[in-house]
Amino acid sequence: MPRPHKGKPVCECCGAPTMENRFSLTPAMASALFMFGESGVHEVLLRTVGLTQYQWNNFHRLKYWGMVEPGETKGGWKMTAMGWRWLGGVARVRKHVWIYRDDVLEFAGPRVGIQEI
Repeated sequence: MPRPHKGKPVCECCGAPTMENRFSLTPAMASALFMFGESGVHEVLLRTVGLTQYQWNNFHRLKYWGMVEPGETKGGWKMTAMGWRWLGGVARVRKHVWIYRDDVLEFAGPRVGIQEI
């Protein structure tokens, strides 16, 4: 479901695709966050969490909602306050996010808690 960035499908200078992508929170991402949260409150090496391949491939997208952030060491991640709040069922976030070149453009869809995912 990509869409052209600012209505232009390619860069006028170099011809590179300029597509925005929409990502959604999924049950696998929610369970990955839960497993990650069980690993501790400090920086955790993602490879030690025991995620499935799908969870592993999509874990980094949780950063778009501000739930995790890269750590100081290679392969390390940290849970943010928002991640803990969403995991605990206190916070609700928009279900979808639009991304362009790893930058968040906008959030869309209904607000959901971890219970709805």
